[in-house]
Amino acid sequence: MNSPFLDIKNRNVELDILRALAIVLIVVGHLTGFLEQGILTKVLSFVEIPMLFLGLALFFSVSGFSLYLNNKVMKNYHDVVRFYKKRLVRIYPLYWIAVAVILIEYQQLSFTQSAVSLTPAQALITLIGAQVLLAPRFGAEPMLWFIGAILILYLLYPLIIYYLDSNKKLFFTLSLIYIAFLSIRVLFNIIDTRFFIYYWVFIGGILACKYCRYAELLTKPQRRLILVCGGFVLVLIFLVQVAAFAVIYNKNLLLNNVVHLPAELWLNCGALFAILLTVPLFLTVQLHTKQVGRKVYSFAFLLSFSSFCIYLFHGGILDDSKYIGANVLHLSGFLLNLMIIIVGLSLVFVIAFLIQFTYNSAIERAKKTSAACFKTGDRR
Repeated sequence: MNSPFLDIKNRNVELDILRALAIVLIVVGHLTGFLEQGILTKVLSFVEIPMLFLGLALFFSVSGFSLYLNNKVMKNYHDVVRFYKKRLVRIYPLYWIAVAVILIEYQQLSFTQSAVSLTPAQALITLIGAQVLLAPRFGAEPMLWFIGAILILYLLYPLIIYYLDSNKKLFFTLSLIYIAFLSIRVLFNIIDTRFFIYYWVFIGGILACKYCRYAELLTKPQRRLILVCGGFVLVLIFLVQVAAFAVIYNKNLLLNNVVHLPAELWLNCGALFAILLTVPLFLTVQLHTKQVGRKVYSFAFLLSFSSFCIYLFHGGILDDSKYIGANVLHLSGFLLNLMIIIVGLSLVFVIAFLIQFTYNSAIERAKKTSAACFKTGDRR
């Protein structure tokens, strides 16, 4: 598989490690929904919310970081159009496949125990990626909500970087965007709560990219202080998310209901702490990249490369693994959990890699064909 997108030399080591960590936290955090009751399930359920929050916060933060790293300047309308086109090509085809698989497998075939019920209007909203923008009014629990949230942030990105060089204008613009979206939420009961939670985390990733280049200038005491502060913030995030877990589940609160403010306040506090953690995390990885072994990084790279497809397809693959283990192989309890963890997770990573590799290869071939046709047209 000698492909340019698999060349480690062309990759950003720090981002690959953090993206791999993020997707592992997300997948492990979701495991409780597929495992049978037991000691492991009880342990995972206690740390489920913190793990999912940290994983998603890392995902949003890394998205902001990598976006600014590769798109620092947009000089004109054509740059903006090129940016949107690139994002749409990277996201939508694979996303549509994932949505189609979920709708066919869960809603039409009823192959697994999971239930997905969408009206035709909700299915259309999901297909265009507007499930976060239009929730909760048009659907209480958006399917693949991360995609809907990141699409809104991508839409806002050109406006954000336009004011990035002016700190006063930037803060005013970011606050104005946040207040405008919050007003729409209150007035029309649309825009999912999680957009507001991760909005500032995404911005934190952009700012981390802008200022992390000064890491090499820091003295050792300054680095130690930042890392200690990062560790302290990490503990705070864990405690806040455990509190959110207690509020949500013990009082049966729904995140999407605007009147249930206690749970939302806890989660927003966690988001604020995640922003404070962003710079120490990037700094830690940046300063210790050379200490990471090649084999460890190669594994992290493969996870990072496949992370988008892992997010899209891991739920379905784990659900299918559970169904086959329970109904075909007639496993239960510990043995069923063992199969889901070993076989199910292995299938998630292998299948996600193959899908992403196949898609990237198709894009590369399409580019080469387009370039060849363009040259042929010039000669004529």
